[in-house]
Formats: sequence, C-alpha cells, structure tokens
Amino acid sequence: MTQRSPPGSGIGRSGSYPELTKKDKIAEPSDATQITLRNKRKFVNGNDELKLEFTDMKTEFTEMRKQMTDLQNQMSEMMACLISNNNKQVENFNKLCDNISAVKNK
Repeated sequence: MTQRSPPGSGIGRSGSYPELTKKDKIAEPSDATQITLRNKRKFVNGNDELKLEFTDMKTEFTEMRKQMTDLQNQMSEMMACLISNNNKQVENFNKLCDNISAVKNK
C-alpha cells in the first residue's frame, strides 16, 4: 500500500502525495499490482464512438441538404408553373372582357 505523508508535514508538500523521502519503503512487485493509474482523458474509448456518431450525423446532414435542395428546385418549378397559369388566366380574362365589351357595343 502506498504511504502518504500527513497534511502539512513539510514545506511545499501536500497530504495527497506519496512519501518519497523514505527510501526503505520501496514498492515490491506484490505491491505493484495494487497500483492503479488514472487516465486524465475521460473519453479515450468514447472518442472513437463520438467520431463515428459525428461522421454519421455529418453524412445524414449532407443527405438532408441534398434532399432540401431537390425540394427547393421542385418548389421553384411548381411556382413558375403557377405564375405562368396565373398570367394566362389574367390574359384570358382580359380577352373575355374585351369580347363582351365588343358584343355590347354592336
């Protein structure tokens, strides 16, 4: 078991650090199995999963963007068709009004 120095036991040392001044307490191989190393990076294995999820989302957004572009093009075509039909109706209505006026005047 790792020995720790008591809090405030010296200048510049803290209670959370091991006592390194005692050389007679060298860790034996049996003690080495009890030592656990902490990794400061929290998502070492999770990073790969996050990258895959991000890549999947990126491709999904790209596909959605393509679909939106296709929809916008279709809507533009429909709008052009509606505007054309509206203009033709206005022309036909004006012709009809002119024809009715011509019949009244005869």
